Amino acid sequence: MQEKVRKELKLEFDEWPTSLVNINQNYVLVGTKGKCLHIVDYSKEVILHTITFDNKGITSLQVDDHRLYVGFIDGEVKIIDMQSNLDLFALNLKLNKFQEASELIQKNLFLMTHDSAKKFDEAWPDILEKAKRLILSGNLDEAKKIAEPFFFDIRKNDEFLFCLGNIKEYGLFVEHIENKKYIEAFKLADKYEYLKNSQDFEVIQKYFIRVVHDVKLLFGKGDDISINQAKKIIREYAVIPSKENLVNNLLVKYKVFVHAERFIKNRDFKSYFILVQQNEFLQEEEIYNRVIQIGNLTFAKLNNHEQENNYEQALNIARYLRDFLPFKKDVDKKVDIINKRTSLIENISSNNIDAVYKLVDQESSLELSSQFLSFHKNFLELKEEAHEAAVNGDGTAVMTILKQYLDIKYTIHLIAQEFKLTYLSQIETHMSANSNPAIKWPESLKLYVSYFGLDYELSHLCEKYNFNDRLKNIENPNCFNGYENLKFVPSVLVYG
Repeated sequence: MQEKVRKELKLEFDEWPTSLVNINQNYVLVGTKGKCLHIVDYSKEVILHTITFDNKGITSLQVDDHRLYVGFIDGEVKIIDMQSNLDLFALNLKLNKFQEASELIQKNLFLMTHDSAKKFDEAWPDILEKAKRLILSGNLDEAKKIAEPFFFDIRKNDEFLFCLGNIKEYGLFVEHIENKKYIEAFKLADKYEYLKNSQDFEVIQKYFIRVVHDVKLLFGKGDDISINQAKKIIREYAVIPSKENLVNNLLVKYKVFVHAERFIKNRDFKSYFILVQQNEFLQEEEIYNRVIQIGNLTFAKLNNHEQENNYEQALNIARYLRDFLPFKKDVDKKVDIINKRTSLIENISSNNIDAVYKLVDQESSLELSSQFLSFHKNFLELKEEAHEAAVNGDGTAVMTILKQYLDIKYTIHLIAQEFKLTYLSQIETHMSANSNPAIKWPESLKLYVSYFGLDYELSHLCEKYNFNDRLKNIENPNCFNGYENLKFVPSVLVYG
C-alpha cells in the first residue's frame, strides 16, 4: 500500500486529476481524466514533467517495487519499469557525465526522481556560473552546451533563460566586483534582486561581513581615534539601500554591537538574545544568522536523541538550548514530550493502566511509541477475548474481562463496540423468543438508547420482530455516544 500524501498539493492542472501515488518521499505522480500523467516534485510543489499516453482517462496508479501500473478507463493497463537504465544513469552521474545521464532521462523520465539524480541539483549552481561567464565572453553556444543536459528540469531551463535575458546587468555587476567597486556592486544587486543569488554576490557579502567585524573591533577599543576610524570606514556603506539601516545603527549604537560581540565570544547566548530582543536591528547582522544556525543544528541533535530514546542526552542539550531564546518555546515543548515519554515508560513498568492512557490522551505522539504499542496490545487481546462473550450476550463476562479498562477514556469507544454487540445480542435473543413477559421492553429499549441512541441496529431488530410499537414513546436523543457519560452494565434488560 502506498504511503499517503502528507500535505495538500497546491497545483493547477489543465485536466481534472483522477489518481495520485507517491514514488518516494519527494515525488508524486498525478493522473488525469485526459491522457496526461504528471511527475510532481512534492517537496517544491512543481510539475517537473508531463507524460502523454495514447489512451484517454487514467483511472488508477500503483507502484509495486520499481514498476508503475497505469490503469485506463478503457480497461487497459500499462506497466512501466521506472528503474530502466538506472545503473548506467548512476554511473554517468558519478563520473560527472551529465550529457549521457540526461540522454538516459529522455528514455526513462522516472530516472529524474531517483536519489542519484540529486547530483544534477548539486552541480547546477557551478554550471550556471560557468554558463554566465561564457555568455559574458560571447561563447553563447558553449554556455548552452554545458547547461542543456540540465534542462529536463524546467526550473533550470527557466533560470538559464532568465540569466540570458538579464546578462547585461550581470556583466556590469561582475565588472564592478572585478574592479573592486563593491559599493556599486551592492547598489546594483539591490536594484536587481536576482543578482543576490549568484556566487559573485557571496564574494562581496563576505567582504562586507569582514568590514563590519573589523569596525566592531575598532569600536571595542573605546578610544576616540579608533572610534572615529571605525565610523569613517563604515559610513561610506550607508549609500547602499540594503545596508543603510545596519550602518546607521552601527554609527549611533556601536556600544550595543560591541556588547553583542562580547556575549557571542563568551558563548553567553542568553544575554545575547536578550540584547537582540531589546535591539531588533541586531538581527540584520550576518552573525545573528550564524547564531540561529547553531541553534538549528543543536535542535536537530535534540530531535535525533529524542527519536533514538536517548532522553538524558536530549535533556542535557535542551538545558543548553534554552539560552537560545528564539528556540525556548519549541525546546520547552520538546522537554515536556520527553518528560511524558519517560513517565510513560515508568507507568508501563509498574502497569499503571490509568496513568498510561491519560498520558497518551494528553500527548498523541506517544501513541506511536513502541512501548505504548506493546502495552496497548494487551488491551486489544482482551477486547478480542471479550468479543466472543459479547456475541453470546454475556455482559458479565465482558465486564470481567475488560474491568481494568472500563473507566479509561482512551479505550471507551472500543469497549463500547463490545457492549453494543452484547446488548443487541441480549435484545434479539429475547425478542425472538418473546417468552419472558417479565421484561419491561420500553424501559429496556430506553436504556439501550441512552447508551447508543436510536440507531439502525435497534430499529432493524424492532422491525424484524414486530416491536416497533415499543419504540413509539422513546425519545431519540440523536446522540450515539451517550456511553461516554454512563457506566456500562451487564445487561440492558429491565425486569419487573
